[in-house]
Amino acid sequence: MAGLNQKTIVPVVTAVVTVALIIWISLLAGPLVSEQEIMAQISHEDSSLCARLGFATGTQKGSDCAADLADLRLRHEKLLASRQY
Repeated sequence: MAGLNQKTIVPVVTAVVTVALIIWISLLAGPLVSEQEIMAQISHEDSSLCARLGFATGTQKGSDCAADLADLRLRHEKLLASRQY
């Protein structure tokens, strides 16, 4: 490579390797969101959807709606899992 000597190659390679390691470690660590936070978000979204459909939170119909959504989500997960190779 024209214009690059050992004094410039070493810092560049070091920087590239460092960035690659940071990306690799962040991918291995996964998201920094707890399962509890995910479940709270799902519950909030379910309640919001049921309310938009006319099933108020805290009522029997609202609870039935949330249970039906959870059941639907579980069936979708099982269906997707059965299709993986």
